[in-house]
Amino acid sequence: MGTSISSKKYEGVRFKSLSDGDIAYYVRFTKDGKRHEVKVGTKFGGWSEKLAFSKKIELENDFVANSPITFAMVAERYLPAIVFSLLF
Repeated sequence: MGTSISSKKYEGVRFKSLSDGDIAYYVRFTKDGKRHEVKVGTKFGGWSEKLAFSKKIELENDFVANSPITFAMVAERYLPAIVFSLLF
């Protein structure tokens, strides 16, 4: 088993040489202060660094779309604008 190597061309993409000669691709990104690392596929499975990078972008957007919105988040964003408009 090899060690993980970061891609020089695509930020957040890592790959690891496996004992059977295959290459596993992983993507890394930080969301809400937490680092995520997800295995996306292998070279024998048809994956490449470019496909892994595309999947990384998809996963980042998915994490944004699926994050819950709380009342406190909405109030924090819009309450100051409402108060300001009432004062002036």
